[in-house]
Amino acid sequence: KMALFDSSGWKGDAVGASRAAGNALFAGDRVAEAVREYTRGLELAPADGTLLCNRSACFLRLRRYEEASRDAWRATKAAPTLAKAWYRAGLADLERGDAVSATAAAKTASTLMPKSTEAKALLRRAKDTQRPQADGVDGGPRAPGGTRRHSTAPGPSGEEDENGGPDDVI
Repeated sequence: KMALFDSSGWKGDAVGASRAAGNALFAGDRVAEAVREYTRGLELAPADGTLLCNRSACFLRLRRYEEASRDAWRATKAAPTLAKAWYRAGLADLERGDAVSATAAAKTASTLMPKSTEAKALLRRAKDTQRPQADGVDGGPRAPGGTRRHSTAPGPSGEEDENGGPDDVI
């Protein structure tokens, strides 16, 4: 079987092609097909934060919140300053009913995107949802499945997100 990459960068070209195809499909509202393209790219580059973040956007649109959360949190680990990944983790976790984790992610998204009204609105919504859930536990964020998540939120990047709003693919 022939290798998909070598020193000339074929792997990078294939990953970029999957990303571009996925972005075009997402923009055309062909979201399930976009998931397949991003998945192809992730087969070559499993820790690509942008591909994970974009596939998370697809899963959010498809209302597949567990998968959206999983990909968004993986994206935050692969690219800790990728604000859209934090935003999508918060949005997916809020939809999954985990307001504590959603609040933690939304705080980081708001820090990384200080001018984003969407990130601020998500943070308010997560905090408002979290209040009635208070059950006497320490309130630390939880990963999908209920395990404790350790916050490794990066500090502010100081840069405006030039790639559109948090709901756009990148």
